[in-house]
Amino acid sequence: LVEASKERDEVKQILKKLEEDMTTYKEQLNLHVQEKEKLSDECKQLRAENVSIQSKLENSRKVHQEITTKLSQNETLVIELQATLKDSQEKRAELKLESEKLEAQFSTNSENLASELKRTLDLKEQLEHKTTEISELKDENGKYQEAIKKQEVEIDSLRQSEREVAEKTRGTIQLLKSQIADLEKAQENTLSKDCLLYTSPSPRDRTRSRMPSSACKKK
Repeated sequence: LVEASKERDEVKQILKKLEEDMTTYKEQLNLHVQEKEKLSDECKQLRAENVSIQSKLENSRKVHQEITTKLSQNETLVIELQATLKDSQEKRAELKLESEKLEAQFSTNSENLASELKRTLDLKEQLEHKTTEISELKDENGKYQEAIKKQEVEIDSLRQSEREVAEKTRGTIQLLKSQIADLEKAQENTLSKDCLLYTSPSPRDRTRSRMPSSACKKK
């Protein structure tokens, strides 16, 4: 009876210790669950930031495409104006020849010469006007090119930000997977320890170990 009483006391101590261990494991498990939820929220936030950056990048691409289209249109207009300028120069050369002929015939055809000179002045004004338009278009073209360069710099910056966020997201996901695996492993270890109660051998039976059914029922 004394040995049975000692064994009962030992079993009670073991049960008490196991209950304390289980309380500790439950607290640690709750902490792990809270950390898991926190990390999940951070992952969602990072995904939202990644979506926002991708949206900004898409908008920048659209703006870049619009600017490129406008630049192409301006280049076409510049080519047309250059062709017009070339035609005007050819006409100016022709008018110069005609003017020289008219100067030779000035004494006999002064009225026609005045008419041709007026026509020449009109064409010169048109040429100057076209030249001014070409200069303005060149300035505008330079502005568009500067804007394109700025957009390209912004696009490069957004791509860099996207790569950084993607790397950060991958690192966070790997960390989450590692922590989840650790939590599952800790949970499996906790479950495997639920009924590992062992009693000392009885003096009557030294070849077997006994596990009281009341211990598992209490657990």
